[in-house]
Amino acid sequence: MTTAVADKCGAVEATLESIQHDAVPHGDVAALVKAITPAVPVAEKRSGDLLENTIRVNAEMSRDTIAKSSELAEPLKAGRLKVLAGYYSLDDGTVSLL
Repeated sequence: MTTAVADKCGAVEATLESIQHDAVPHGDVAALVKAITPAVPVAEKRSGDLLENTIRVNAEMSRDTIAKSSELAEPLKAGRLKVLAGYYSLDDGTVSLL
């Protein structure tokens, strides 16, 4: 199982916009912003572009959350399943595992 996110992610852009401008998003975007927000402080500690770092951290955190799922515990422990995070580049179509 792979969790992949793309560069130029609109949900992450909305999260950063919400945090930077203290704005409350509306509708379904609010749930995404809430889920992505914990990735921002981790991403801020990394050098480089905040958007790209937040996208990557969000993918890593999503991977870790999925890997802790009780439904997946047995196949993960038995080695029948792996949970990976990936970064998809819209520019060149490549996926980099994180």
